[in-house]
Amino acid sequence: MKNIELAIKPPFDTTIAEVLSECALQTPDRVLFDFENSSFTVGQVFKTASEIRAKLFSEGIKSGQTITTCMDTSPQYIKLIFALFLSGVKWVPIDPRSRGPSLEHTIRTSQPDLIFGDKNSLKYAKELCFDCKIIELGSWQTKSSDVLDDFSNKDKCPDNHSLIVFTSGTSGPPKGVIVTDRMILASAAGTALASDCAHDDNFLLWEPLYHIGGVQALIMALVYGPKLILVSRFSASNFWAIASSKSITKLHYLGGILEILLSKQINKEEKRHKIKLAFGGGCRPEIWRKFTKRFNIPINEVYGMTEASSFTTINTVGDIGSCGWAVPWFNVKILNDSGSSVPLGKVGKIFVESKYPALLTPGYLNAEEASSKLYKFNMLSTGDIGRFLPNGSLQFLGRNSDSLRHKGQNISAWEVESSLSLCSLIEECAVVGVQAKIGEQDIYCFVIPNLKENFELHSLDKWAKKNLPPHHVPKYWQLVDEFPRTPSHRIRKDLLDVAFTKAETFHVLE
Repeated sequence: MKNIELAIKPPFDTTIAEVLSECALQTPDRVLFDFENSSFTVGQVFKTASEIRAKLFSEGIKSGQTITTCMDTSPQYIKLIFALFLSGVKWVPIDPRSRGPSLEHTIRTSQPDLIFGDKNSLKYAKELCFDCKIIELGSWQTKSSDVLDDFSNKDKCPDNHSLIVFTSGTSGPPKGVIVTDRMILASAAGTALASDCAHDDNFLLWEPLYHIGGVQALIMALVYGPKLILVSRFSASNFWAIASSKSITKLHYLGGILEILLSKQINKEEKRHKIKLAFGGGCRPEIWRKFTKRFNIPINEVYGMTEASSFTTINTVGDIGSCGWAVPWFNVKILNDSGSSVPLGKVGKIFVESKYPALLTPGYLNAEEASSKLYKFNMLSTGDIGRFLPNGSLQFLGRNSDSLRHKGQNISAWEVESSLSLCSLIEECAVVGVQAKIGEQDIYCFVIPNLKENFELHSLDKWAKKNLPPHHVPKYWQLVDEFPRTPSHRIRKDLLDVAFTKAETFHVLE
């Protein structure tokens, strides 16, 4: 149990490959996850992952190379993910809905040696004609073998770059956060702490596996022993039926999940659930009160970011509006521009300091300038603002960036603007985030049309729905004649006049 013991406490000095190998020897019959009507054990996952690993190596893939995946959640995808960890490659998961400039930027930045996907998602990758091998996972066969490869520790290191998660930062295109095995194990430990994880828990895994939330849940289940119930996507209409029939005990939330559940009419199923706790980030105080009252489910609110092993603070005492206190391996500080601590209760910038080596990201993939700005005063600069409450807990107050938070994801304004700029109807556009009725923010787009005569925003909205990923389509559109600008001609987004009375929207509440 050596590696499992190392995996549950800082400095998390082991690898996911070593933990998986040990779990397969110690508890091969333990169910790791259910999907539809089938259960998948640790031993089964390890066996198939080993076969996939052998197939990858037979085709010339080597440790340290980069493999991109672009597909929806499935049992075969999870087995592939564990094969990638066993192989020692850099794994770059991509949203299967990605297309256009966003997809091109991600692939050009990561420079993969191989792309795995399904038929629908690979269509867009193939259109970009990249010089790398592309494989449809469903038609890729591996040979069954009783002879497993040598899983010696000689090439395994907790600080190898094993995962690249593309997330939006303060400005410009999305950046690939470099994540190590050590950081993933820390994020799994944070998940276990925030959820008060027990061996007999059942977690609903609805999070996409290109999001750190999905990855950390998967590794948490491997290390700490609860079972995951896989669904291909979150469905509010079926949620309570699934929760009761599958005996879900813990719910992770992001974005507007809690608001969506609250928006549904009261039904019999929601009274039958066995959920003991909901945990996650971005729950507004008014939603917190309504959710706990209606569903009788307590909430553990957290604060964190991928660059800092996902979990930085956790509120386990139920103080509404608080993100809680730092996890045991981090310190959190609120500083002013000169690096001095601000008085208790005063607003400042949030910084994270690690008590152990290598639990904060080494940087962004192939982005030296952005990486150089990550650290300040020998700490991670989150780009967020907040304050300490009288009890010493953290209150998160917002993001100091040109990005927005939509349905649990950070979306770069650059991504949306770059994609919209391909439309011949647009001369120039600017995107900002506005408070959403459900979730964190909706996308609000200001547009200068190419031809003002006979221009209809409905046509632009129709184009966007056809050519952009669904979560990149603006909800609000507003025509403008010109943009306020800086001396260097950059758009002053802080001076844009968000006026819902002037905006048009064509969205129907889903």
